[in-house]
Amino acid sequence: NKDAAPVFLFAAGWRSGSTLLQRLIISSGQILMWGEAGGALNDLRDVAERYAQMVGPGNVSFKYGMGGSGGDSLNNFREKGAAGVHEWIACMNMPEDTVFAGLRSYFDQIYSDPAVEMGYPRWGVKEVISGVETARFLRKLYPDAKFVFLVRDPFACLLSLKRRKWLTGTVRNRPVVYFSKLWRELASDFKDAEFGFYLRYEDLVKDEQILKDLQEYLEVDGLSLDFVRNSRADWETANRQQLTFREKFTASRILGDEMRRHGYEMNWRT
Repeated sequence: NKDAAPVFLFAAGWRSGSTLLQRLIISSGQILMWGEAGGALNDLRDVAERYAQMVGPGNVSFKYGMGGSGGDSLNNFREKGAAGVHEWIACMNMPEDTVFAGLRSYFDQIYSDPAVEMGYPRWGVKEVISGVETARFLRKLYPDAKFVFLVRDPFACLLSLKRRKWLTGTVRNRPVVYFSKLWRELASDFKDAEFGFYLRYEDLVKDEQILKDLQEYLEVDGLSLDFVRNSRADWETANRQQLTFREKFTASRILGDEMRRHGYEMNWRT
């Protein structure tokens, strides 16, 4: 159903509870939430921005440089007919609306169609490295889309990441700095977003009213706090390492002010 509102779940980094929320939404039987796209959503936003630059006015500055006046070139080419081949057409491109229609068709084919085939009338995607700028791009593609912005106590995230060897391969040097800065950037975006449903993991797992509010926002039914409490599918680890004092100190200097905005206190006992 290409007219059904998709759901985009953005979490502030890894180990934030996004997979639990993904499974919870799927449990409604109404939305198939696809997993992380490895940053592809950000890249597709970048595709749209680059096309917008090439089509845009030559006297306007865009993210990657001045506009290419490709829209004017196309109009001029159409007016001239066969003689248009002698015009300057270096950046001639289709209108931005056509680009967005093509991108929406892409999403429909890789997400919506398979979801319907599997018996889900709606679809969604979760991501842990996308911010509000990517959400705005997706909102332009799907004006009726639902957006959930999830955060978790970053010290809990860092501890979980450390016990899983900092997701080997994700970052090679200074993982505490990398993951702390990522959390701060994304969480700040989420807190200030002018749309969507902001959600703390800690409230999701214990607050019945929050779950009801989420259910109403997503326009689904059947979400259960029992599912949240009893679901045990997880990436288990026997590693019981703790964050060192140095790691906690480093994280606190990066995260302090932003943590407090979300109601989190420094957990030096982690």
